[in-house]
Amino acid sequence: MNAFGSSGAFPGDDTGFLGSFKGKTINSAASAQSAKNAITKAGFGLA
Repeated sequence: MNAFGSSGAFPGDDTGFLGSFKGKTINSAASAQSAKNAITKAGFGLA
């Protein structure tokens, strides 16, 4: 389950695009909860 809880299953299984990241540095990500919380701080009211 993700931070939104009801987005459903991810049906795709195409991982071919991952080869595009070979040799690249990928930054770490913030938590899903912090991304969800950004909605309430973006000037659109409460989610």
